[in-house]
Parts: sequence; structure tokens; C-alpha cells
Amino acid sequence: MRTINKLFLWFVSLFLWGVIIYSYQIVGFYWMIVVLDGELPRIWLAVVAAGLRFVIQSALLLGILRLILKILPSLEIYLKSTMPLALAGIIGSILRFFYNGWIPFRIIMEQVALMLGLLMAMVLLGKRISSGKKSYLSCVLTGLLVFLILIPIPL
Repeated sequence: MRTINKLFLWFVSLFLWGVIIYSYQIVGFYWMIVVLDGELPRIWLAVVAAGLRFVIQSALLLGILRLILKILPSLEIYLKSTMPLALAGIIGSILRFFYNGWIPFRIIMEQVALMLGLLMAMVLLGKRISSGKKSYLSCVLTGLLVFLILIPIPL
């Protein structure tokens, strides 16, 4: 029973964190609904997709870290480490919501924020789970490899 509660806590936390990180895509979906004169209640599709996407990506990343490095961070460490990625998502959603007309500026700023957020998240994750161990660099490289494969960031 305790394992089920722990898994449920991980799932809900990662789902909500994914909604925050991919909020820029939710705002983009909102504008698409507005432009196409669609039904606004369909925004839940974007919310579910964003949350599940981050849950699946996190499960793959944590599984690979567990297989390769034999290390699994706690939920608190993982959420704190991915804070820069969440800030990048919030910046992207603000840019999409308020500066939707300046498309070249918005796209460049969004992508730079996401790339910096990704790099900072991997460095912080590597630093936190391998403090005092030799696997710091390999953790960062493994995390970057997994996230660059899983998160298509068009530059």
C-alpha cells in the first residue's frame, strides 16, 4: 500500500509539474482555439497531453539513470532540479500570451529559455544526486542525452 501511495504522489506531482513546464504549449493551444473559433472547454486535451508528456519523459529519464548510474533521486530533489525548466515554460507561456504578434522575437526567446532551462536542470540534477561521487559528469551527460532525444526543441 505504501508503494502505491508513493507512486501516486510521484505521478500527481510530475503531472502538475508537466502542466507548468509545458504551459507555453497550452497557451499556444488556447490561441489556436481562439483563432479557429473552437470550443474553449477542449483546452483540457492540451493540459492532459502536457502532464502525461512530462510524466513519461521523467519516467524514461529516471529509468535510464537507475539502469546506467544505479542512482534514483527523491521526488523533492527531482522537482527542485527541474525548477529552471519550469521557469522557462512559464516565460514561454507569458511570451505566447502577451507577445503573440512578435513571432520571431517570441520564438527566439522561448527556445533560448527552454535550452538554458534544460541545461540548468540537468546540471542541477547531476549535482544534487551525485554530490561527493565520481558520477557527476556522467549523470549530466546521460540526462542531457535522454532529454535531447525526448524533447524536440526546434532551433
